[in-house]
Formats: sequence, structure tokens, C-alpha cells
Amino acid sequence: MQKLSYYDMLGLPRDASFEEIRHAYRQLVLHLHPDTNQTKGETELFIDIQAAYEQLSDPEKKAEYDNMLGGAGEIESPLNVRTYFSQPSLIRLDEPQLVYSLIEMNMHPETGLLISTAPLNISLVVDCSTSMQGIRLDTVKSTAIELIRQLRSDDIFSLVKFNDFAELLVPAGKLADTKSMEMKVQL
Repeated sequence: MQKLSYYDMLGLPRDASFEEIRHAYRQLVLHLHPDTNQTKGETELFIDIQAAYEQLSDPEKKAEYDNMLGGAGEIESPLNVRTYFSQPSLIRLDEPQLVYSLIEMNMHPETGLLISTAPLNISLVVDCSTSMQGIRLDTVKSTAIELIRQLRSDDIFSLVKFNDFAELLVPAGKLADTKSMEMKVQL
């Protein structure tokens, strides 16, 4: 198994700015710090995250590390991903908090045709709470059906309905019958 690069550990591209590196590190530390997280194996991950930050936050060490990685980072991803959050940060509370995220994914036109067509593995979680009733839920359902129609037969798809609890409507599997999937989305 190939070891993750420091950039991968922090979830960042190689051209990340110092501010992006610092922000990613702070977010991971809040989640993984041994004082707040006793999950087995996470202390080692916390130590790896610290090492990644120490290396990438120092411009000289970062340049040395980038040279060591070589040309691996020079290949531009054919996928452009942008993430937006409903809140820039969360206040530490002893109660559950809710953050919405919007993930925008687009193919670069010039590189999109060059990538292989590997199967997708998509798990769609649909919010069916009271706040989503009416036109909002209808819009989500029609969008989910359109997504299903665009998937290929070798893609893997699962569907989860969420209200007060999660209910698995379609377990992960290859698309055999898109019509039955569409019917389950309409439920």
C-alpha cells in the first residue's frame, strides 16, 4: 500500500497556500486531538498530521518536500472540486450541530476526455425532514432521478433517506434496474 503524501493527509493540493495548510491542520487537530478523541488509531493519525503540518508550514521544508515528491504533483486533475459550507466554523458545544455543504464538481473540458471511465461509487443521502417538504423535496427527488439516469450499469449506487434517523432504501450495488431505483426515490 502506497503511503499518503503530507498533502493527502491534510486533504490539500500541492499548490495549497500557507493559509489553506494552516486551516486544514487546525480543522483536523480539532477533530483528532487525543484530549478530545479517544478512538483507537487516531492518536497515530494525529501525530502524522502534526508531522505533515511541520513540513508544509515551513517554506524551505515545503520546497524540499515538493522536490522529493518530484513530478507527481505536476499532473493536473481533470476534476475541478469546490466546497462551500453553511458556516465557516463551529463553536465547541456539548450538543449536536448541523452544517450543510455544497460540493461542486466539474470536468476540465480539455482533460475530461483523457481520463478513463472508472465506475463511480455514489451514496446519495436525501433529507426528508419537515423543512424539506413540498417543492424542495420534489426538486431533490427529480435531481436524484436525473442522477440515476446518467449513471452507467457498472456504477455503484446506494440511497439513504434521512429524517430523524437514517433508512437505507437502496443498498450499495451496481445499477441493474434503474426504473425500480427511480420508484424508490419517489417514496
